[in-house]
Amino acid sequence: MSKTDGGPAYPAIDRVETVEVEDVTISERFGSYGMSLRDYFAGQALMGVIANKSRPISFLPKDDAAFCYTIADAMLAEREPSDE
Repeated sequence: MSKTDGGPAYPAIDRVETVEVEDVTISERFGSYGMSLRDYFAGQALMGVIANKSRPISFLPKDDAAFCYTIADAMLAEREPSDE
């Protein structure tokens, strides 16, 4: 199953360059899209895991990371329109 990354978390256009050739104007965007929304959600979940030292999810960072991405995937799925 292919997972969606939710697109960019903080899309931004750094600059737009415009060139005029004869009667045609061509604009090209140069941007930086940064991390995906999935990565952002997982990072936010990880902050909660790290902040809650009294009840750690596990002692294995790989397991904690997998858990955080599971939360991120659930958040992305919740954003999708339902068929109801």
